[in-house]
Amino acid sequence: MTDRIYTASRLNAELLDVLDSVDRSGDSVTVTKDGRPVARIVPFAEAAPLAGSVTFHITDDQLVAPSEEAWHADRR
Repeated sequence: MTDRIYTASRLNAELLDVLDSVDRSGDSVTVTKDGRPVARIVPFAEAAPLAGSVTFHITDDQLVAPSEEAWHADRR
């Protein structure tokens, strides 16, 4: 799969067709402005659920236990 490249002005004229094409093909599109890439249009993908994805290596009591270290906040 190679990115298709659209200038911003061409994309402006063809946006709905480009979106349909990205949806159908799964390919991404790079958008350029003044000859340099500024954005990419990619197919939408649902994010994986985060539930159960975190592993804690300390107990809740350790997490909220007071620290013996002194610290000072920077005031700017």
